[in-house]
Amino acid sequence: MLAEHRELKAQVKHLPQIERIRLFAAPLSKTQPIDDQLIDLLAFRAFYQSDEVPRDPDSFEAQRLVGRRHIVPSVQDVTKLVPALFEAFHEVRLALEQPRPAVWQAAQGDIRDQLSALLSPGFLVATPWPRLMHLPRYLKAIGQRLGKLASGGMERDRQLLSQITPRQKALQDRISAGDWADILDQQLAQYRWMLEELRVSLFAQELGTSQPISPQRLDKAFASLA
Repeated sequence: MLAEHRELKAQVKHLPQIERIRLFAAPLSKTQPIDDQLIDLLAFRAFYQSDEVPRDPDSFEAQRLVGRRHIVPSVQDVTKLVPALFEAFHEVRLALEQPRPAVWQAAQGDIRDQLSALLSPGFLVATPWPRLMHLPRYLKAIGQRLGKLASGGMERDRQLLSQITPRQKALQDRISAGDWADILDQQLAQYRWMLEELRVSLFAQELGTSQPISPQRLDKAFASLA
């Protein structure tokens, strides 16, 4: 990544819609500029596809050249994902900033906790790529949930949230210090993403889920955790 930093930086600079991305991602750039986060993401996509670790200059150079050929395909992958992701985040953030009645407090608190988990510092690299591709849909589901709340769906939201809360707590109890992005246990990670799919199923069913999902399926998955 250091050896190819100039090329990676140039690719990020010329990403489609980069100015909109910078604008929408500004609240998520306090600890690291979004351009640097995108450089990290491109580097991970291009250079870290192999588990092989170079042990000498020749193998390092060979691996660098292989990774360099992967930069452009990685740019194409990132271009398909990142604008939609940050646009969805921007829409949710604007909706959350609107003045809301006190009865929204539980729903807003739940949504903010969800956003903190999904978009924790370094999430672009820490989130496995197959899951990162689903983040725009998760954010759109949050937006639809907020829209339904604004249309008088508070009681329905409260009922649906009651299906999330105990399962969310079960997950939190298994994660030390709330470090969502660093779940090493594969079964627990799978449960975490199943919970995100359940949120989509309950609050924005029209968006569809990536797998069959229900509260009962989550309970079964949790019961099987080692």
